[in-house]
Amino acid sequence: NMLCRTESLEHCMAQARSQFKCEGEPDISLCCDNLRRKQINEETNRRLAPEGAKVLESSDGTILLYKGTPLVGCRIAHGILNAVWYEVTALEGETLHLIDDKNTPIVISLEKAKRCLQLRYALTVHKRQSKTIDGHVRLCPGRAPGHVSRHWTIRHILVGASRATSISNLSII
Repeated sequence: NMLCRTESLEHCMAQARSQFKCEGEPDISLCCDNLRRKQINEETNRRLAPEGAKVLESSDGTILLYKGTPLVGCRIAHGILNAVWYEVTALEGETLHLIDDKNTPIVISLEKAKRCLQLRYALTVHKRQSKTIDGHVRLCPGRAPGHVSRHWTIRHILVGASRATSISNLSII
C-alpha cells in the first residue's frame, strides 16, 4: 500500500505483524536467506523430533529423521526432484522410505538422501515462488523475531504472503 512506499520497511513490517497473527506451529516458515532458513529448520527439527530419532548428517546440516519428518528435494538425483516436498514414512536400517507431495512412494539410501534432501520447516521465499501452501504460513524477515534483514523487501512480503491460501493463515514474526 501507499504507506509502505513512503515509510520505512521496519514500520511497514510492524504494521504487517499487527495484522497477520495466525497462531500456533506454522506449516512452513518463509525466509529471505539460507542462514535463517537453516536456523529455523534445525531449531524446529530438534524441538519436534522424538527421542531416538535417526541422525543424518546432510550437506545442509544435521537432520533428525523420524516418521513424518518434512523434507524437500534440494537437487535432482536418485529419484528426488528439486523443490518437491517429501515426508518420511519409515526408516529401515540404512534405507529411507518417503512419499512425495502426490503420495508417490520413494525408497532411497541414507547415503544418497544426505546429498539431495533438506528439512522443510523453513524455506526461502524464492524456493516457494508460484506454489500455494495449505495451512499456516509464517514470514520470517530477519535473523530473529522482530528483526528485518536489510535484504528483505516489500517484494518478499508480497511473494511470501501470496503463498498462503487466506489472510487468516498468515503470520509475520
